[in-house]
Amino acid sequence: MSIMNTHAFKLVTLTLKKHMGNNLSYHNSTHVSRVVERALYLFDTSNQKYMEDYKAALIIAALGHDIIYIPGSTYNEAASADYVVYLMSKFSEFNESPVKDKVKNLILGTAISEHLSEAEQTPLQNILLDADLVAMADPYPDFERTQLSILAENLGDSSSIPKMKDFLQLFLNKKKIYRCNQIDSFESSARVNIEMFLNFNNAHLAQKLQNYYIEAAINAD
Repeated sequence: MSIMNTHAFKLVTLTLKKHMGNNLSYHNSTHVSRVVERALYLFDTSNQKYMEDYKAALIIAALGHDIIYIPGSTYNEAASADYVVYLMSKFSEFNESPVKDKVKNLILGTAISEHLSEAEQTPLQNILLDADLVAMADPYPDFERTQLSILAENLGDSSSIPKMKDFLQLFLNKKKIYRCNQIDSFESSARVNIEMFLNFNNAHLAQKLQNYYIEAAINAD
């Protein structure tokens, strides 16, 4: 029987959904839901022949890849992987299958160093990496708002704008931002978005960031 049809799979996924936080402006339940949706699309449209349990591993990894996220920390992926593995270890179904290790490796593979790497990855890791960058190919206003939300999440100010630009430039320096062929059309959208952001002067973006903070304060509960 596939792991996806087990009570254990349902409990783990429900637990991860329940613990999705919304206290951060970007790494929150909205981001995770979009990553899961895009990952499933890429999986279902892939030419690769996967075992059904690989889909279960991808879903769990996508749900749990940011389950622990502390802005600025370099240990988020490791902490998230450890927590998800701990959760899965409570069920014999996962202890008797390779899914648990696959989930751990998938989550560890979402580190920013892997996003920026040109190294070959497994097809399943490529899917999760591309899904994690779903917002890069959004229409520019949404892309810009994502960058502002990431800056706000890290308590950024005007001095953070050049650092954000330097970071985005690293993606432009890559031969390809996305790895999966099904979303080649997103490649140009992401590159145009980044170039537009880089071309705005820092003072303009700093004002946008200030406005973002004001709006967030007004809308706070």
